[in-house]
Amino acid sequence: MTKTALSLIAAGVLAFATAAAAAETSVSTNVTAHNEQVEVQTQTNASNNDITAQLERIQNASPQQRVELMNQLKEKIATMSPEQIQATMQQLHLQMR
Repeated sequence: MTKTALSLIAAGVLAFATAAAAAETSVSTNVTAHNEQVEVQTQTNASNNDITAQLERIQNASPQQRVELMNQLKEKIATMSPEQIQATMQQLHLQMR
């Protein structure tokens, strides 16, 4: 084979390897993003259950206890991510109907 042919083959292999690496990175990024979304949804579901239980306790509490329980609920919401807060509020609106 000539040097030109070897150079073309090497360039083709390099281009293929680069494209394969880019595709692998893209798939890896998509999988990571999906896993993060699933994790947020799982955390949101757990938070929804916890907040629903807290709301039930608030509704059944005496006025003095209600103030303390509401403050605890506010603290819980303050520790949540914006995505979790949004999902939780949507769920609470559905439950309150």
